[in-house]
Amino acid sequence: MWRQRSGPPCHQRDGSGPPRRLWPHPYGQVVGIPPARDGPHTGYASPTGTRKRRTSAPNTVRGVPVSQDSLLLTAQERFGWTDLSIADGTRQDGATAYLRPAMDRPNLHVVTDALVHRVALEGDRCTGVEYSTEGDSVTVRCSAEVVLCAGAAGSPQLLMLSGIGPQDHLSQVGITTAVHLPGVGANLQDHAISGIVYQSARPVPATVNNHGEMQGLIRSSARTTGPDLQLTIVDVPLREDSLPGPDIGRGYTIMVALMTPFSHGTIRLAGPTPGPSPIINPRYYSDDWDIDRMVHGLRVAREIGSAPALAHWREREALPGPDVHDDEGLRAYLFRNLRSYSHYVGTCRIGVDEAAVVDPALRVRGVSGLRVADASVMPSVISANTNAPVYAIAERAAELMRTTHRSGTRGSP
Repeated sequence: MWRQRSGPPCHQRDGSGPPRRLWPHPYGQVVGIPPARDGPHTGYASPTGTRKRRTSAPNTVRGVPVSQDSLLLTAQERFGWTDLSIADGTRQDGATAYLRPAMDRPNLHVVTDALVHRVALEGDRCTGVEYSTEGDSVTVRCSAEVVLCAGAAGSPQLLMLSGIGPQDHLSQVGITTAVHLPGVGANLQDHAISGIVYQSARPVPATVNNHGEMQGLIRSSARTTGPDLQLTIVDVPLREDSLPGPDIGRGYTIMVALMTPFSHGTIRLAGPTPGPSPIINPRYYSDDWDIDRMVHGLRVAREIGSAPALAHWREREALPGPDVHDDEGLRAYLFRNLRSYSHYVGTCRIGVDEAAVVDPALRVRGVSGLRVADASVMPSVISANTNAPVYAIAERAAELMRTTHRSGTRGSP
């Protein structure tokens, strides 16, 4: 996953060998998206089963091959079906696939509607978690390990609320530093998205499984080492609320996503208490190359959107509009119609350098008994959607913890 950028060897693309197409599920199912060929169908494994659908597509789009295999299993330019996690007609999430089957286990207790305040520290050891629910404050003590899985916004927020993070920022918000880790909350990355929005000539019906069921991976230029733009045909007009345009059912979008951004942002605290949301500053397009590549993506999306095959759907280009042609106008539009793919990563980066937050075993540096297992540990955002890789990180974390507790080392870094 991270072969092209820095990271410890055990967390590069292969982990501990060739890329694995399936991750064993503890309840006999699988997580992943391997191609399962079945005559005129293509199957995709999800956390709780396989979704099959008929394939009917041209051989190429703009000269780029159309594939019947999963796009996530290739680094090549191609178009194909979107990978989905669907079983028995229902979209599956991590709780359905992993948590609910384990609810009867005697060593599992789930607390909902709880606000976590911080992790508890005694010296350099994590000893538990403090949270509140229904107005009551609770401290749960732990003799083994605490694992943060609050995501690329929530995990760095909890570390900083606990005094683990960049000392200068913690001092600014009135928190005493317990462990100075300057990388906490830094290195925020995301896939920025925009697109060409069309007014439709006829009502646009909802798709069967997902708003965007066909995607393409392309290169913005010959300089890139692999595909860096994702194109998706979406059945809704994706636009900022402040922009005019068609309503749902009367428009569609050729969406463009920047998959290998060079712009990095930050997560910072709004104050010393756990209630306020963190301050998220993605700094989209702060690297000029990012916006140049998105301009190229818009031009490709416009070319696809104006193709004869879509003539019976296309009434007119609504955004940015047919009069916007030059680079300056497209750049301005990208800032006006800017959306997040909600693929935040990197704010508790894995590594062995001083800026890393967790070590190769996902243990928070300078603190024993504390790990992070979510998208925040990725050193860079992958050039694909982040759902399946987060499952892989979670399964790797479980494997590391089992190994640790069999050896009796109690999660010491």
